Amino acid sequence: MATQPQRSDPISEKYFKPLERADAAGDWLFVGAAVVSIITVLIEKGDLPRAYNLIQGTFVVLVLSLFVAGQISRLYFSPRAEDKRREEFLSNALSVNLTHERTIGYYNNSEIDPIRKVGLNILENTHFTKAIALEMVKRERLVSGTYLAIWLVLLLNRDTDLGLISAAAQAVFGEQIISRWLRLEWLRIRSEKIFRELHRAFLSNPAPHVLGAQILEAFSTYEATKSSASIVLSTSSFDRLNPSLTQEWEDIKASLTT
Repeated sequence: MATQPQRSDPISEKYFKPLERADAAGDWLFVGAAVVSIITVLIEKGDLPRAYNLIQGTFVVLVLSLFVAGQISRLYFSPRAEDKRREEFLSNALSVNLTHERTIGYYNNSEIDPIRKVGLNILENTHFTKAIALEMVKRERLVSGTYLAIWLVLLLNRDTDLGLISAAAQAVFGEQIISRWLRLEWLRIRSEKIFRELHRAFLSNPAPHVLGAQILEAFSTYEATKSSASIVLSTSSFDRLNPSLTQEWEDIKASLTT
């Protein structure tokens, strides 16, 4: 019986896991701030002055903590992880040692030409990204739609306190709900577009310098897309979809390299 190739991804464990934890901490801080902001609307300052001041202080602390956590995640953890992933990607494709931290068993095409190898690796990445993003966005659509529906009900109800509407709007249109859904949709759409155009370029088999330019354009577009979206793909979705996506990729790869 043939043994499965060993797989190892030290970059995911060392750089993307801390990013996932930072994002998770931001999510919990957001939930806390949203709940506290609603509580501040429901408590009358004149009736419970001490409780009101305590809640207001807690809200300020949570908002500041959420801001700090978001900046650390976006300006430190995310660029650090993406830089390391890009170094490993280019090290594999171009057979150089930009980093000593290398994955094993992920990029396995046998292409010899470095630029074509970059192109096949991008195809593999976007193939996985678009599928995982589609899996993730199903939940985000449900969550965002639910929150938006609740906010619209509050907005259309004339008896709803304006402060409650404002607090709900702050939660719904913050970074963690509508914005995240839209960024995930954008990542999915752009990844699908990059995959489709690059796959078509390989099939058309243009002159080497033309294909090389198309590959480099796809690489830069994909990296810019990931940076702008600032979305961490779900590890659980990857693990669940990996067997079927790997088989699909083997079929795609075979059709392009035979």
